[in-house]
Amino acid sequence: MSLTTVELPKIRQLDLRPPMRQYDQDALDTLEFINSVRADLDMLPIKELPKGRPSASHDCVIARALTEDGYMASATGTGTAVVREDTVRMWQTPETVGRFISRFDEGAYPFLVDRGLR
Repeated sequence: MSLTTVELPKIRQLDLRPPMRQYDQDALDTLEFINSVRADLDMLPIKELPKGRPSASHDCVIARALTEDGYMASATGTGTAVVREDTVRMWQTPETVGRFISRFDEGAYPFLVDRGLR
């Protein structure tokens, strides 16, 4: 009896990661900053930035990423605040994250704008 080698067709693997190709370094730094704040708050990390509303510190990308489980957040180019009941926690917004906020407000990330909000 002889053995025959059969070559199986290659199966293409699906890439289920978020569309990082759209994220520049400022957006990646923002995601990293958000996840460090989430870790400080005992929240699980997120894999992609949520959509938000430009020029709205309480409803922007960063605020939405940090508003859950009774927390409410606000972010500006200089500081990020998270409030829960009567406790306020503050983080200094890193320079690259401040630049992301400015560029988001100017329309540089149209894929992150929630068009359903007015």
